[in-house]
Amino acid sequence: MTTMETADVHACDLSRNEREVLLIIEQWQRVYGRMPLVRQITEVSTESGMTISQPMVSAHLQTLERLGLIKRDRHVHRAIEITDSGRRVLGEALEEVYDE
Repeated sequence: MTTMETADVHACDLSRNEREVLLIIEQWQRVYGRMPLVRQITEVSTESGMTISQPMVSAHLQTLERLGLIKRDRHVHRAIEITDSGRRVLGEALEEVYDE
């Protein structure tokens, strides 16, 4: 899937863990004013009962980037940016949580 196809991505298309990683990134940025490290995403997932390993967090980040939901610069520390498409999907994910 290319970035041009991101309009077709919805929260229901993501795995539970991918949605959780996206939510953790957004919440961390809102609370701390910066993006989390992979290790910090793993720690938060463990605290929430999900326990997503560091290699799986990295894999989920790659998927989210491939889907155009985040942008990353691997040469810059904490360089994760949630795209407009990512924010739309976050909104859908939050609606799903509140509808349960």
